[in-house]
Amino acid sequence: MSTFEGCYGGIIADGPLSAQDAAALYRQVYRWDVSNFYYLVNPLAPPETVDMTYQFANEITYLIHLDQDFERIFNRFDKSARTNYRRGLREGVRIRRATSLADYEAYYRAYREAVRRWGEDEHYGYPWEFFTHVFEFERRYPHEITLWVVELDGAVVGGTLAFYWNQHVTAWHGTVTNEALKRRAMVVLDVEIARDAAARGFRYYDLNTSAGIEGVMQYKRNFASVAYPIARCRYRSPLIRSVRTLVQR
Repeated sequence: MSTFEGCYGGIIADGPLSAQDAAALYRQVYRWDVSNFYYLVNPLAPPETVDMTYQFANEITYLIHLDQDFERIFNRFDKSARTNYRRGLREGVRIRRATSLADYEAYYRAYREAVRRWGEDEHYGYPWEFFTHVFEFERRYPHEITLWVVELDGAVVGGTLAFYWNQHVTAWHGTVTNEALKRRAMVVLDVEIARDAAARGFRYYDLNTSAGIEGVMQYKRNFASVAYPIARCRYRSPLIRSVRTLVQR
């Protein structure tokens, strides 16, 4: 599986790949003894490294292009996004990097509150142990992982877990409390993460996929983002599939 939790992956290499290099890698996967290989195509990958032979569907991700001075990028945003950002700052929303396990614990509490708000049961989503592992990884790879937390009145009330790779920043997991939502905390979060990424020379801030929820998709479009289709692909060995069919019969 060349993906994690519905996110796209792709070939990771220490230098440029030719079409012949990529084809050789895919041949290692498309073998008779590989029963199932599932992957989502990286929309920013060089075309010659992408194979969509076994595409069966698409998803959409929204990327903010960090191609100018950030004030110019900010002025491209929809008026509602700019207004909500400024209102959030006036209402006391503050953003910073997590610095301790206690910050992660507060973030997790906000996450569980959100799970209850969504009407899910207590077993839904990621357990606390998962976030302890992320915390350890962040200590080891501080340039690749950052938990950005939201503060209201000095207390952590949510945040966004972002991954950094080459010129690409991805918002992978985010949540805030009800009160933080009312104060436009998510807008402030996304603007400040994008601002920081632009200042550090990243080219893209990826708002990620939206599970087909129109309200979430519109929120992301408000940042003058570009919609990129992500091809969903699955290879299944014809031989193994035939054997399974015979067994089932």
